[in-house]
Amino acid sequence: MSGLRVFNKAALISAMLAPAAVPVMAAGPVGYATVNGGITGGQGGQIVYATTGTEINQAMCERASEETPLIIYVSGTINHDNTDKVSGACDTAGDEIQFKRVSNISLIGTAEGALFDEIGIHLREASNIIIRNVHVRNVKKSGSPTSNGGDAIGMEKDVHNVWIDHNELEASGGEKAGYDSLIDIKNNSKYVTVSYNYLHNSGRGGLINSSDSNVESTYVTFHHNIYDTIDSRMPLLRAGTAHSFNNYYFKVSKSGINSRLGASIKAENNYFEQVQNAIGTFYTDDMGYWEVSGNIYDDVEWVDNSTNHPAGSDDQLPVSNTTVTLPYDYELDDASCLKTILAATVGPHTNLAESDGSCSVDGGQTPAPDPQPEPELPPVSVSASVDGNAVTLSWNEAEGATGYQVYLDSDSDPKGRVRQAVLDPQTTSYTLSDLASGQTYWFWIKYSAANGATVSSDAVSATPLADGVNVILSAVATEDGVVLNWNASETGSGYQIYMDTDSDPSGRVRQASVGPAVTQYTLSGLEAGQTYWFWVKYLLSDGTYGNSAAASVTVAGDAQTPDPATNLSVSAGSDGSGKGHGSYGDVRDGDLSSYWSPNGDSGRISLKWDGEATLNAVIIREAAGYEGNIQAWTISDHKTGEVLAEGNGVPDMMTLDTVSLRKLDFNILSASGSPAVAEFEAYYIH
Repeated sequence: MSGLRVFNKAALISAMLAPAAVPVMAAGPVGYATVNGGITGGQGGQIVYATTGTEINQAMCERASEETPLIIYVSGTINHDNTDKVSGACDTAGDEIQFKRVSNISLIGTAEGALFDEIGIHLREASNIIIRNVHVRNVKKSGSPTSNGGDAIGMEKDVHNVWIDHNELEASGGEKAGYDSLIDIKNNSKYVTVSYNYLHNSGRGGLINSSDSNVESTYVTFHHNIYDTIDSRMPLLRAGTAHSFNNYYFKVSKSGINSRLGASIKAENNYFEQVQNAIGTFYTDDMGYWEVSGNIYDDVEWVDNSTNHPAGSDDQLPVSNTTVTLPYDYELDDASCLKTILAATVGPHTNLAESDGSCSVDGGQTPAPDPQPEPELPPVSVSASVDGNAVTLSWNEAEGATGYQVYLDSDSDPKGRVRQAVLDPQTTSYTLSDLASGQTYWFWIKYSAANGATVSSDAVSATPLADGVNVILSAVATEDGVVLNWNASETGSGYQIYMDTDSDPSGRVRQASVGPAVTQYTLSGLEAGQTYWFWVKYLLSDGTYGNSAAASVTVAGDAQTPDPATNLSVSAGSDGSGKGHGSYGDVRDGDLSSYWSPNGDSGRISLKWDGEATLNAVIIREAAGYEGNIQAWTISDHKTGEVLAEGNGVPDMMTLDTVSLRKLDFNILSASGSPAVAEFEAYYIH
């Protein structure tokens, strides 16, 4: 095996590596992915380059539809710190790369390298997906951080026509170390090809169908893969049909190909070395079937007992007990040359080299040249007019536009904007109705050109006001604070004053409530040089609440430490392990009536910042009616897993040693009832 080990060493990688930051060209697949309509991925679609998980999510969300072809070239390291959920024509996640209810996408690593570090790739209700030339490692289902149920790549439900090619998938142990599988195929997922992948150092290679009652997944081809130092499941096949050819299995400690519950697999011209129970039915008496030919069994041990039914023995090589008919053509290498062939072709950084089917290496595809810049397309000019609670957008017609998309957000950052409409190229105006009175909105018009490029306008803002609503807020800076003034509302209600350090009202914090006769309020002790945004909220005649437009001002004077300390969650994002109630953003919205609950009695909620945040105290505010439900808990650094505080029952404040980090976890380990977190506040107390 010393010759194979060279595959993963710098010398071979350096020799095979194409010029940096250049996408590698695609070659065609073989196997079940080519039937049932075939596999093209994002062929012919827009090309996007991504260096973060958020950019991958944005690329999916900004497509014209869930079926619009898209090729995403990835460079660098994708991890939890640079992956946020994005909204739009998509359903993405912040703790995994999720292809859900989408089709016609290629995710391809550039020759520079694309590492998915501790973050898995999840496919659900997806079709025509290609994943090539990437490295996914150390995806956990327990411990920290967790992602994708511990699978490097997982096909979860109603997935078909997928090609997993020239990737490296690895763990650092088995289930006890927190890992699950490298490739799992479940819940009616079929027509999959897994080729030229390097899978190693895992307890489990992968399965097809996750239980004896879930047997709809089928039609999977495995060819020219290396399985190195894996305990079992290469694959575990419950029912269904699979094909395994020209794979190399090395140091398999428990079992290799496990066909059970009536499954059938054609296994030919594979090489098994230092393997226990290379093929058979294991850990059950529900037998499966196999057709075997041309395989090499080198130092293979056969263990036959009450629940292990190997296809061979020390005295008898495996023999076939079924015949499998395949609906596609393919070429077979002789098993004797596999170690040499696969060392030069498997995994990323091999320029997508392949076998020619005659024990020789096809040199692969010449890396694609740097993309030629398209002529710069001008954005459209957008205007917004207000009529009560409605805003009408108008824009000039873009030459050559194939259609327009309307986006909206509650702040000027386009990252979280949400698509509202897809329009034909003849439409140059659009009205959005029933918007919140007094809320300032930002709008964008994005158009698609004939060459597949998309161009976004600059943001334009507008503040709808319901009939009869005219509360206007102004802010004036003082030495160490701000004086707010507003006109009285026509309903004569009281007012609530809110403040934030950005224009997004979702994280604003209430500062005071005043009576109906008050139309001025002073805030002092604010930080010099800091820009603040303010809102006044008040009761409308119909019983609902309205908001003034935001007023912003930069505080003058000498810098002062705010009193009380600034709640750092206001400027944070958030994610978690799952949602039984509410959204992740509910824990930092300043509203005690909204809350997040996990699925069940345990779970994780996190705060995350764009840069490092320095803090030494945390306050967890349980939702009304749920006080005392949270029992055992820890607070930890998401990246390192270091536990910063722990306890049983939530105190008024958790004090920590001063720490700087980018993501903070509150881990609920147990609860006496439904755990519910209304606010997750972080502070640095001087």
